[in-house]
Formats: sequence, C-alpha cells, structure tokens
Amino acid sequence: MWTLIIAVAGLIIGLFSLGWNIGLHFLSRPKIKVTASVMRMVPAPAGLSDDSKVLVLEAVNLRPRSVTIVGFYGDFMEKEDGNDKFFVKGSCCELASLASTLPCKINEGEVARLMTLTDSISIRNIKYFFASDTTGKAWYSRERPLDNWLKRLQDTS
Repeated sequence: MWTLIIAVAGLIIGLFSLGWNIGLHFLSRPKIKVTASVMRMVPAPAGLSDDSKVLVLEAVNLRPRSVTIVGFYGDFMEKEDGNDKFFVKGSCCELASLASTLPCKINEGEVARLMTLTDSISIRNIKYFFASDTTGKAWYSRERPLDNWLKRLQDTS
C-alpha cells in the first residue's frame, strides 16, 4: 500500500517538474519588438539640410535570452523595381554607441537601433519592417508602422 502511495507521489512530482522545465524553456525564448519612427536631427549633421528626415528602426529584446540582430528589412505593399522586400542600409547604434555596426547583440531590455535617411526609401509603400537574427527568424513590426507619421505630415501640409 505504502509503495503505491510513494509511487503516485513520485509520479505527480515528476510530472510537475517536467511541466516546469518545459514552461521555462518556452519562456526563455527571445522575443523582439520592432518599431519604426521618423525624426529630424537637430542640429542637422554636416552635409544634411534641416529638412532631412531620418528613419529610425529599433529592435528591443523583451526576454532574458540574448539575440544578435543581423539586419533590418522591409516589405513593400506593391512591388517596386520587381522586388517585394528591401534591405535597410544605415548605421546601427547598440545602446548609446554610434560607432557599432550590424550585427548587434542585445540582451534583455537593450535596443539595437538603425538610422538611415528617408530619401532612399518609399515610405508610403511600406507594409512592414522586420529585424532578422542569426537563426534566420524575422521579427516583424506592426502593419503600416509609419501611418501615424504620414498622417501628421499630411496635416501639416
């Protein structure tokens, strides 16, 4: 009788431990939030006019496992020059350092930031931005990430 009770208690503890480990495995996976915004640099750096707009793409790591971001990309709503995706070129700022470049390794709560001029990108045709990591996973922004900025631009014109 006691053997059966000890065996059932061991089974319950073992199943609980297994569930706990599986849950921790899924919670420790990385999660990246990608955001996009447009800003003006004041004062404008040398060689840029005061009207120059800068596209800022940010990837924030929301979970404990570190991630290495290897590139920022975008999806067009309608194909441009036969392509439906594009690579965003620019300078990456890891935390506050402007000198670092891609790939950017980010830990929990850290930000990989890429800045580029908007002149080379058709902002009105962008469906998504996404960041790619070393495993090949694409972390997407919300759909039409620059809509609020475009509305403000139309209101001021």
